[in-house]
Amino acid sequence: MELIWSKNAENSFLETLDFWYEHNGSYEYPRKIIIETEKAIEEIKKYPYSVRYLAELGLHKKAIMKGRFLLYYQIREADAMIELLYFRSSKQQPLEEILS
Repeated sequence: MELIWSKNAENSFLETLDFWYEHNGSYEYPRKIIIETEKAIEEIKKYPYSVRYLAELGLHKKAIMKGRFLLYYQIREADAMIELLYFRSSKQQPLEEILS
């Protein structure tokens, strides 16, 4: 299946990378986030149903980097597509609370 990023997910991903670059003064941690996100995306493409499904939101939730970051996505079977809707830090208010 093809995976596409929503504007929201893309923006929050880039903001996260910027934050960690500014915070650490180095690209080392942002690079690690990129690498782990790329690995997670490949896993999602291969096994889209293998992670927790949040029925109340209609989204799948994948944790990366020992739960530090969360990817929320929707599977659109009819289009053979996965849409990554949210990229969030686990330190942020849970998406389940915001969208419920």
